[in-house]
Amino acid sequence: MQFIVPHVDGVKESLGEDAIQTLSLVFDNSSGMPPLTPSTRFRADHPELMDRLDRLGGDGFLLKRDDRHTWYRVSGFALPLIDSPRAAQLLECMGTAYEHLKDYYKGHLREPLSVRELIKFSGSNCELAQEALCYMYDVSGWSAGSSQNFPVDSDSTVTIDEQVLIHSSFGDLLAQVYEWNYVNPKHKATAASNWLTQIPGYQSHGFFNGTTTSNYPEWYEELDDTKKALLNEIDLNLRNNLSALPMMGLRALLESVMVEQVGDDGGFEAKLRLFEKNGYVTSQHADIIRKVLDAGHASMHRTYFPSVGDLDTCVDVVKHLLHGVYVLHPKVQGLVVNTPPRQKSR
Repeated sequence: MQFIVPHVDGVKESLGEDAIQTLSLVFDNSSGMPPLTPSTRFRADHPELMDRLDRLGGDGFLLKRDDRHTWYRVSGFALPLIDSPRAAQLLECMGTAYEHLKDYYKGHLREPLSVRELIKFSGSNCELAQEALCYMYDVSGWSAGSSQNFPVDSDSTVTIDEQVLIHSSFGDLLAQVYEWNYVNPKHKATAASNWLTQIPGYQSHGFFNGTTTSNYPEWYEELDDTKKALLNEIDLNLRNNLSALPMMGLRALLESVMVEQVGDDGGFEAKLRLFEKNGYVTSQHADIIRKVLDAGHASMHRTYFPSVGDLDTCVDVVKHLLHGVYVLHPKVQGLVVNTPPRQKSR
């Protein structure tokens, strides 16, 4: 039976061909259990992909990396996007195992299931099945916890979640997450932009100066659909003279940008320190962003309604950051490459 995942074409379109090729290349270079790609070697061999790797690895959704940045691994969500026989085999193996999990749960409920038994369910050779479990475990909705070293240790176990009885296939689990992360945000981003353009003479105060995407800043097209959707909702709230909700949105947007660039480890302060350490902002600018985040926290947790002037200040800070991260930072990296090095004196 062919393994089918709805929305794959839409996700590919949203990510772009370059991102898909990067994921495919990391996947093709992976080995071991779990399958990993040494990041330092890979980046040295493909310096043209460094910026793309940093973006994909920021949130750990499609591309995972360890805290010390020694390896990469594509996640289970990336496999349906990769056009290769090996990826197809792994997906088929995951789909077959998932069908058996339903029967197992009905008969054993939350009794732990060993890797050895799971491998038998997959109907594939041991190595392929164990590799498939590594990717399968990235996807929530079927497991309710596992023992240490699952699924690398053949004696390790996993507890099956009752949610396996709800979703008809493993492909549906993947599709649900694609909807959350790509399909719905893309729809919201497009719908919000279209809604603004249909209001004659609508010039109320918002995040953007104009009401059409042709007037949006240069950095806007560099954002993914999730950030576009969030930004458009912030814009709509501002145009409706709201203050607490757009302040919360700015807080969420700042976190999303930092997670994309430096990962999702730690709280806001830890992310901001790493953001500064990696050169995206100066210490002075980091302190400014910290104050905007504090205002967002106040709206979220203490029902703070900022004044129009304070909200404008926060918007300006966020605009400045987005321009720096998505326009100036890539251009400066190109400048560094193009600038001839200073000759050493003899």
